[in-house]
Amino acid sequence: MIIICSVGGSFDVDMAEGPEGYVCTECGTQFKGIGKDPKCPKCSSDKVVKIG
Repeated sequence: MIIICSVGGSFDVDMAEGPEGYVCTECGTQFKGIGKDPKCPKCSSDKVVKIG
């Protein structure tokens, strides 16, 4: 399953590149996100790191 999360106001994203992969260091959830400050869609933590 792929989860896409976007948090916050407006942002400038080139969708040709697609969302980036992240993993939450709190609960281990992997997800795809866009924006400046992605948050985990499962636990809402902002402690995420980019993967891949």
